[in-house]
Amino acid sequence: MTRPARLKLATICAFAVCAASLTGAPRGIAAIATDSGVHTWLFDGSNTVVNNATDATTVAKRNDVIVGVPSYGGYLGVMKAAHPGIIVAEYHKGTTVKSDFPWVYANHRDWLLKDASGNILKSSWGGYLINPELSAVRQWEASYAQAQQAAGWTGIYMDAMGSMAFYGFRSTPIDPQTGKAFTLDKWLAATSGLATAVDQAVTIPVIDNGLNNGTRYMLNTHVLADVGQGGVFEGCFRDATDGVAKWPSVTDWLNQVNAIADVQSKGKLALCLTKLWVSATTAQRNQWQQFALASFLLAKGSSADFMFMGSNTQNALATTNAGYPALGIATSARTQQGSTWVRHFQNGVVAVNPGGASASLSLGGSFVDPSGRSVTSATIAPHTGVVFTH
Repeated sequence: MTRPARLKLATICAFAVCAASLTGAPRGIAAIATDSGVHTWLFDGSNTVVNNATDATTVAKRNDVIVGVPSYGGYLGVMKAAHPGIIVAEYHKGTTVKSDFPWVYANHRDWLLKDASGNILKSSWGGYLINPELSAVRQWEASYAQAQQAAGWTGIYMDAMGSMAFYGFRSTPIDPQTGKAFTLDKWLAATSGLATAVDQAVTIPVIDNGLNNGTRYMLNTHVLADVGQGGVFEGCFRDATDGVAKWPSVTDWLNQVNAIADVQSKGKLALCLTKLWVSATTAQRNQWQQFALASFLLAKGSSADFMFMGSNTQNALATTNAGYPALGIATSARTQQGSTWVRHFQNGVVAVNPGGASASLSLGGSFVDPSGRSVTSATIAPHTGVVFTH
């Protein structure tokens, strides 16, 4: 049986040779500072519409970070030229295998984790769970990352990291070392170890998807932010399939804001992904987008990017995340005024009311609201974010 694609790529850069050639070089960090206004990133899946250099240039100019399908590899040169410092990473599963499953099953069946009944664990997304504790698995993933760097990709993306094994499967994986179910803490330590192995194998940024949301970050997934060079909050301010009227509690909302800030305080890249993959009116989608954007801006510093997905069919060329206000650099920390949170920027002010009752707010100057009116104060509706500009 032939080896899967990631091992074929590994032949470009044998593990020992690449490791030697990269020794002594600093590992990558986010190359583009994001303090000047709203910066965005793009997750582009298997239904990509980017199929030529012109499209690739378009999305490169809009985004600091792009996670895409393998075909993006053919446009790396034009994307780097269009946006120097851009991070372009191929989508890659970290603790699961899918297309690689037949090869792993035939050659390394011991890599596959099982539940208490001895069943191989398959996620609702079709991936099979592998054991991130194993040194062979870590070397395999590290070798893949080195091949990606050799091929010209400017970042490594690792999906299904963090606590995913406890939320994406019907049963809890059994730890072969103990014969008992993995505890969450031990699983997080194992995935962090895998992330560290990959990060140490390359000099380009390694971004791990496993921070989940702010509340889980505060409880446990923060350990993943201590390794690699960036992390994804895939449940940033909401889970994709939550009802459109299900707003985060003020506590959960504030946890998310603080979590975005905390990742940046570690010198890492924080990627906020807000998904609204349920039926909603245009007004509801706009409210969610502005709420998530303004909330993100309360925490954004020099290394954070935002993406809003208003549906699961939104494509990479959609202008959903284009044309955000040019706010410039933040001129204050976020402050609380009653039930509303506020932050001032060079070219405007951001206000968020995460609670369930309307709140009045003095803006401390004259600004233009989203409807084009000049205002010095405003009433912020419940669960609403507003960006006022000069």
